[in-house]
Amino acid sequence: MSKRQATPTTGSETRAIQAANDLGHALVRSLAFRNFEAAQEAFMKADGLRERFEKYQRRQQDLQNARAWGGLDLAVERELDAEWQRLSRIPEVQAYQEAQEQLTQLCTQIVAKISAGVGIHFGRACAPAGGCC
Repeated sequence: MSKRQATPTTGSETRAIQAANDLGHALVRSLAFRNFEAAQEAFMKADGLRERFEKYQRRQQDLQNARAWGGLDLAVERELDAEWQRLSRIPEVQAYQEAQEQLTQLCTQIVAKISAGVGIHFGRACAPAGGCC
């Protein structure tokens, strides 16, 4: 059994880690994040909504797979669209989507500021393939 030795960090690495921690703490304290958490909690607690949404997502994935293989059934697609219209009128779904959009906008702004500061597109540089932001 070998022990893993800690690698000493340089001053710039320490500052980068501290800056990342500070950013994470600031993000968690942001209004956008708090609104997202509240909306997500309400969404998850709404009677049967989570299960209904998960069923919708499974059907949506099945439809995308069928589309990719040329087996798209237009009646199924219309039925799925109608289900989305019903789901999207539910207040918890609306609040969740709005909060998610606000959080996404905040993260996009953060990525833009970091990118400008370091001179590269931060989202693309951090993502395994294709970027996250």
